[in-house]
Amino acid sequence: MRPDALRKLLLASLAPLLLASLAVGLTRRGPRPGATPFDLNLPLAGQDHLGAGFFAGGDPPRSEVPALDPAVLDATSPGGWFQVGVVARFADGEAASAAARVARELLADSAADCARDPELRRQLLDEQSPPPLTPRVGAALARLGVRSTVGLGFAGTPHEAAQAVVELGRLLVVRDLKGDYAGQAPHPLLEVFRALGGEAWTQGDPVRDPELALDLSCAAPDPDAAQALVDACEHYAAFPAGAFLRPPWHPAGVGGEEARARATWAALCEARQQGLRDAGIEGYLYRVATSMDEAEAEEVLRELHAAVQRTVLPRLRACAELPGADRAVVDAAVAAAERSGSRRAFLDPELEVPREVLARVGQLGRDVHAGGGRVELAPGALEGAYSARVQARVVDGRLELGTVRFQRLDRGLLGLVVYLQRAGCRDLRLEVVAPGE
Repeated sequence: MRPDALRKLLLASLAPLLLASLAVGLTRRGPRPGATPFDLNLPLAGQDHLGAGFFAGGDPPRSEVPALDPAVLDATSPGGWFQVGVVARFADGEAASAAARVARELLADSAADCARDPELRRQLLDEQSPPPLTPRVGAALARLGVRSTVGLGFAGTPHEAAQAVVELGRLLVVRDLKGDYAGQAPHPLLEVFRALGGEAWTQGDPVRDPELALDLSCAAPDPDAAQALVDACEHYAAFPAGAFLRPPWHPAGVGGEEARARATWAALCEARQQGLRDAGIEGYLYRVATSMDEAEAEEVLRELHAAVQRTVLPRLRACAELPGADRAVVDAAVAAAERSGSRRAFLDPELEVPREVLARVGQLGRDVHAGGGRVELAPGALEGAYSARVQARVVDGRLELGTVRFQRLDRGLLGLVVYLQRAGCRDLRLEVVAPGE
């Protein structure tokens, strides 16, 4: 085999190892002050972004958020085709409140028209039909200078229209609307809010959903409470997205035993990173990548595998002795590492999450989907809407969450605000950042 071809083959096969090396490098900052070796609350590799770029908007958020009624999470979603949300941002809270009044009137008019006309109601509930443009809504849109071929798709009653529009300072959130999935017409509330001087985006619309980011900061009750909230976020982030964990702010919550299992898994991940660092993985990778002889490269890989077994497995086993550790989680992780028959699988940058662990950490409720001859489990569209990529820290006594990217911001944002309020946080400030900002 030609030397350049051999190098390419080795580099391709070692891509997971190179990623693992990068992850090791991210942990060189060391543990947070006061943490003991293998502390269950050690920050995770790659989660502590204390430098520039933590906030999607660059600066700490400044828009104040008044207290939110927790009952907003109790509203029953009609489900089905009513899965579109609209998020709008205005110059200030006064402008947002004025726009909220307009939106509530429009939703109430739509509900009243559909209640009086059975055919409109039939079209609204028919999955094959776009949301009907009702007479009063059409007239109101015309007065606002908005042209639309579809209606609002609101399935509630006129009374429920008031609760359908949620105010968060200068932000508005409207949920549980039906979109035009076939014709792909934009939801009319987008243009309504823009006509009223705001910016607006849909969520749950597969045609035009932007990936919005959230920056948030708040004052926690005390330093211990602030660190507990950071730990909850980091332990959640220790799992890959495919684990389908309930986020801490999910309405169903996270139980005490589930939180203990998550903290144990986070400690295992940190122990594995330390074991890879102790094995001197960068040196082995350099030797493999620069080797021109296939036999030599294979020998280096065997040495690396043996070194990792000597350093990683003892550290994983030691996690069982941590105060409060979930021994079942440790045992499952150790067993999975021991039975790995492939060197490259054992050295993969992400520690395999065994089924026994997933059963203990609190997963989302899942639906069965069949496609391409394969059956898989995945959260329903609304069940998984609270999921997010998140990073958290405490700065000058304030809890900060930066560049949070929810699966659905219209749901995740409300769940997060209520979660923080229930934890005793106050003086919430947030910003929504759109792509390109």
